[in-house]
Amino acid sequence: MPTHRALADVQATVEILHALIDRVGSHGVSSINSLEDFVLTKKKGRSFYS
Repeated sequence: MPTHRALADVQATVEILHALIDRVGSHGVSSINSLEDFVLTKKKGRSFYS
């Protein structure tokens, strides 16, 4: 088993990425192009810096 110090961070990131992919998949997102379309159609909130 690898013992790199960042391995736990990578594994957590992968779990989060998979969860996010599952979430957008339920909205019909099935490719990077459809993900881009999905993101662009969402209303943008107020800017943090404005």
